[in-house]
Amino acid sequence: MFSSSNHNDHPLIVKHTYFIVCLITCLLCSTHQATAAAIDNIRILGDAGVSYESNVYYSNTDETSEWASFISPTIIYTSTSNINQLSISYNPEYIRNHRRNTYTLYNDVDLSFNHRASNRLSYNFSNNFNHASAPGAETTASSMSMNFVRIDPAQQVAIVNLLFYDVSWPDGEFDPMNPAQVAFVQTELQVRYDAASPEIQSEVDGIMNQSTERYQYWSNISTLDGFYQYDRNNLISFGYSYRTTHSDADYLSQNNTHSPYISLQHIFSPEFEFLLAYHFSSIKSDLSNDSSSHLTSLRTTYTIDHARQFYVEYGNKQVDFDGSQTSQTEHRLDMGYDHTFNQRTSFNFTGQPFLLERKSRADERGYIIDATLTHLVQHGKLSLNGRTNVSDLKTTGTWDPFRKAWVVKTTFDYQFSQKLKTNIFTSYGKTQSWYLKSKSTYSIYTGGIETSYPLNKWLDLDLEYRYTLLNSDNLLIDESTNNKITLTISAADDLWRW
Repeated sequence: MFSSSNHNDHPLIVKHTYFIVCLITCLLCSTHQATAAAIDNIRILGDAGVSYESNVYYSNTDETSEWASFISPTIIYTSTSNINQLSISYNPEYIRNHRRNTYTLYNDVDLSFNHRASNRLSYNFSNNFNHASAPGAETTASSMSMNFVRIDPAQQVAIVNLLFYDVSWPDGEFDPMNPAQVAFVQTELQVRYDAASPEIQSEVDGIMNQSTERYQYWSNISTLDGFYQYDRNNLISFGYSYRTTHSDADYLSQNNTHSPYISLQHIFSPEFEFLLAYHFSSIKSDLSNDSSSHLTSLRTTYTIDHARQFYVEYGNKQVDFDGSQTSQTEHRLDMGYDHTFNQRTSFNFTGQPFLLERKSRADERGYIIDATLTHLVQHGKLSLNGRTNVSDLKTTGTWDPFRKAWVVKTTFDYQFSQKLKTNIFTSYGKTQSWYLKSKSTYSIYTGGIETSYPLNKWLDLDLEYRYTLLNSDNLLIDESTNNKITLTISAADDLWRW
């Protein structure tokens, strides 16, 4: 299943080492559980279904439709006592693409153990191991931008990390499942590739040219958190996480990330709370530049009354690279307000102005504003969300526009009967981006409906329809539509309880 080449010997050993570590940890936790009265349970779940997409690559000149089927069983073991909580789950997923006659296989193993050592001290340990075996991509389009949507999400992230490492993404990192972010990358991909160094271009070419071959990748994240309450109003939190990613594809980087942290929480009064935190991260990579980051944040929360709360948080993050990538310092101010008007209506608002100071590239400033209004109706819930993201670049001594984006989303959950549940969702957003004085504008509309109906106490039937419309004035992005229908049967039952 795995190559025996020298390139893969280390990842293979690492993979089995993680399996052994997880197995030993599970045995230790189980042994510890046996010392106290515990409730144990084994639960099985599963999803199986089919899906159809009318235009998987969002093209108006080469529309490609396809059918896929999937099956995803899950088994979960839990053990709970008055001082311990243990959870172990295994979730494989098999997806068959009937048009290409290919398959994708995922394996996900999760372990979580919580222990209350005393009235003041507790700790949590968690481990997630993920393995994927994916087919190669169909990179047969006429441009790099159009081929970008055809490659695997892991390959998309690898290219974005190489060419868009200086971009401040709204949620901290590039999301390959976000159509607006994918469209933004498409508009700038070619010009950023042309401006990159020969070494970076060679790495991008390797991803694009070799992405037609089947490949595997796996990752593991281990986290240990501790909590110590040294008096009634003070809590110290500390922890460490280790993440590693590997692949049998030479063009995907192998990363190891170490991330310790510590925070102090103090409650001065029922109304006023204070939080000081420090996070360190070190990333070692075999392809891209190594980096280290220091994040210090200070947060104050003020509870006005039982229905209103306000907080302000300042964060300073210093990121240093060992190679040619530009080191930067990020200043971010996060302000939020929550208001519960009554039992049915609530409102949430956040504002995040930020400034990125870079050593050898243009500085960036901007802000993110997000607001959500939620209202409960009889047998349902209505939610309205609006979000805007604006940023400028300081290129020649003056601030010039870089990105302007906004999106409005609505969701409506309604239970028509005791069994029939429905979710209706819509979103519309528009983005303007500038790069090398070239402006692009594109908009995305998404709408759909999802219904759920229980067949019996073990089985549920779900049907979802999603429509996407993409409009753009950029020749690198096709104006296109896509229709997707997914039918899923879900099962759940307690296999054993003692």
